[in-house]
Amino acid sequence: MERTEGKKEIRTLKASFTVEAALLMGVILPVCVAIIMAGFYVHDRGVLQGMACETAAMGSNFASRKDGAVSKTAASISPHRLVWARNLSFSAAAGKDSVTASFSADFRVPGAIAALMTGGSIRLTGTWQRSICRPARLIWKIRGVKFLADALEE
Repeated sequence: MERTEGKKEIRTLKASFTVEAALLMGVILPVCVAIIMAGFYVHDRGVLQGMACETAAMGSNFASRKDGAVSKTAASISPHRLVWARNLSFSAAAGKDSVTASFSADFRVPGAIAALMTGGSIRLTGTWQRSICRPARLIWKIRGVKFLADALEE
């Protein structure tokens, strides 16, 4: 709208666009932050599960050693893979037939209302168990069968 007062021209604009944008940003900004935080949550949860799987797989190779190689393998994994979670803790144990690895971390939740609902953090865990493969016994069996087959052919 334009109005003319004598020789001066005064332009007036409606301020409704500014008010609407201010109201929408109060909704859009928290939704965008929540989507980003959900992405961090899924990423860190997947990384913890991957760490547990990697430790169990590597630990199954060293399970026969008595020097705590499985725990050393878990300790060698870098906690810097996590984006938002902190306080990484792990446990790894080798049994008679399997290796079990477990990782956990605290995923901090920002915001006052979310912190009240969750206590400030969500506990993430990743656990994996893998059976110990002993290839030497299988190789002995194959060689034994080959030896018997060669003996029968003679």
